[in-house]
Amino acid sequence: MEQKPIPNEPRSGRRPFTLTWRMEDPKEVSFAKERFMEYVKAGWLAFAVTSENRRVQVFEFDPRLEKMVLIPFAEGG
Repeated sequence: MEQKPIPNEPRSGRRPFTLTWRMEDPKEVSFAKERFMEYVKAGWLAFAVTSENRRVQVFEFDPRLEKMVLIPFAEGG
């Protein structure tokens, strides 16, 4: 599973990161789904990366994607 370290708390790092997994590995899928749910619940945005390397926002975890970028929602002030 190729990925950058995931911050321990969704609000701690506040930097985008890529989450990847292999669809054939149930443990990786489970881990990725848990992180997806944790970060989206904390207000982060999730994007699938298409074959053309474009980002498309997703609202539900889909194990077939095998790669997502999670980006913190910018809080204005």
